[in-house]
Amino acid sequence: MVAGNSTAGSALNQLRNPYGLYVDSVYDAVTGVTLCGQSGVAGSWSNQFSSPTSITLDQFGNMYIMDSGNNRIQKWTPGATFGVTVVSASMSSPKGVAFDPSGNLGVADSGNHRAILYSVICPPTTTSTTPAFRSGLASTGTVVAGYTTSGGSGSSQLNGPTAIFLDLNRTLYILDNLNYRVQKWIYGQPLGFTVAGGRGSGTTLDKISTGQGLFVDDQSSVYVSEIGNDRVTRWDNTIAGGI
Repeated sequence: MVAGNSTAGSALNQLRNPYGLYVDSVYDAVTGVTLCGQSGVAGSWSNQFSSPTSITLDQFGNMYIMDSGNNRIQKWTPGATFGVTVVSASMSSPKGVAFDPSGNLGVADSGNHRAILYSVICPPTTTSTTPAFRSGLASTGTVVAGYTTSGGSGSSQLNGPTAIFLDLNRTLYILDNLNYRVQKWIYGQPLGFTVAGGRGSGTTLDKISTGQGLFVDDQSSVYVSEIGNDRVTRWDNTIAGGI
């Protein structure tokens, strides 16, 4: 366990319903600022969100925000006062969003029990190292994990996935929320395999509860933000449970 103590609360060693997760160098802050959206106001205008659930950034500092209640992904450039829709597609309660190395946005399409890639950034050309942004909306994606819209617990299935992470090899890590596990999916393969959890819901460190946040570091350690247990756990390759 790397954050929280499995008891919900407001003390410095506690968490309550933790959602997003990112692992970075230490940075101290005492106040926050609103970068996107209108505080306390939900809506579908370009300067509003409805139940945003996840955020990722590209190499230029642009933010891509999963606007789950509006079934879209919004791109916000630094300093902008409104966002631009880059993905508007047939998704059901989408949750997590992350880039792959080729500039595709991976989405945990929770209600359809699958992961999808949407092409948003053109790959670099042979004469330029700077990607060019595609114009218009991405409305059709490629299903890369969970190939049916009915949930299940088999190695080809997902059940209510809520977060996604893609490494430099385009390997997918998916927080398979209602199966209480993290699935690792080699790009292009029909089956995934479990790298965290998979033993049902529970509070012991060999299990995970419902969660929303997922991160994988360069040592392939998996970090899971567990709402049900009010904690963040780390799963290493060398041990059977989380810490």
